[in-house]
Amino acid sequence: MTINNIVIKNIKGNLNKYAMYYLSNVIVVTIFFIFANFIYNPGVSSGNISDKTISEVASKLMYLCEFVIIIFTFIFSNYSITTFLKSREKEFGLLSMFGLTKTQIRRYVMFENIVISIISIITGIFFGILFSKLFFMALSVILDLNAEIPFLISSKAVKITILSFLVVLNLISFITSFKIKNNNIAELLKGERIPKTTPKFSKIKAILGIVLIISGYVVGIFSGTAIISTMIPILIVVIIGTKLLFSQFSVFFTNKLQNNKGIYYKGINLITLSQIIYKLKDNAKVLFITSILSGITLASAISVYSLQRVSLSSMEENCPQDIGIIEQGINSHKVIANGKVEDILKKYKFDIQYKNKIELIKAKNNDMVKENKKNPYNIKINKNDFNIMSQN
Repeated sequence: MTINNIVIKNIKGNLNKYAMYYLSNVIVVTIFFIFANFIYNPGVSSGNISDKTISEVASKLMYLCEFVIIIFTFIFSNYSITTFLKSREKEFGLLSMFGLTKTQIRRYVMFENIVISIISIITGIFFGILFSKLFFMALSVILDLNAEIPFLISSKAVKITILSFLVVLNLISFITSFKIKNNNIAELLKGERIPKTTPKFSKIKAILGIVLIISGYVVGIFSGTAIISTMIPILIVVIIGTKLLFSQFSVFFTNKLQNNKGIYYKGINLITLSQIIYKLKDNAKVLFITSILSGITLASAISVYSLQRVSLSSMEENCPQDIGIIEQGINSHKVIANGKVEDILKKYKFDIQYKNKIELIKAKNNDMVKENKKNPYNIKINKNDFNIMSQN
């Protein structure tokens, strides 16, 4: 029996061990594919469903989300596999007893991860196709688009998803295969029975984490229009603060509760607090990654929605009329025949609230030529016409 056969039989016989790792990969691949399918949708790239500027910004934000998902996948999966391998030290000890070398065990782990990765990618793309239509419908409603985003399965999105996750997940498999400890068989068989060391913390770092988070949010609240220039520094400060919050302050706070005898010896707190301090230290990295991902996802969604609302508000302010026709020459009617617009509106039972006719003059300002050489012309309007337009 080859190592590959052992891996296949092991996966089939221990599906519950791989369930969480498999499902987490499926969810990430599903989200990544849905975003990629949106980016490469012809309706989005052409700007037919909305203003082209909104489509471009939405696509760029989706690209950012894709990048964040890949980074998150690399860090989170690396952490998950490392933890998973640590819990299987007893299994590796038994394999060593049966004569497998360290190199063979590494090949065993790598092939195991490759099989799970391929199944995860296929399943993730399937669910991505299944939920893409629902995502497009929800996005059309949220962004108040001119037309519903057409449902299409982009071959480019499929290829990018497969290629990205094959590279990332296989790279993780290769890296984590070298994390298998070179302990002797006795230590491997003991596995998780080896006692853990008491988590250490820095009081200065714990307080600094809270200060950085509060400072970041306070600066963000009072930045106003300067938020564009302060956004990156705020993001860096909050990320560092969040890292220190989970890795230092959580342990520091739990340690303070343990030192308070009135709280520590009350009820089941003795058992709870004794265990939770180790859990917080062990899960600090995954809590940090999850919180950062959630924050970036929420910020991206709010940014797209805010941009859409600001664009619509600006459009209504600059172009309050539903219909506008510009013609060169007074009464030339080269664009559309006189009275044709009114006839079409009446045909479809639209009421005309008001109609204005103004004259514009294309003029050249010599003072503006140096500032704008590409388009030195501007439009002149009569003062009375301007007053009439500003009242409507």
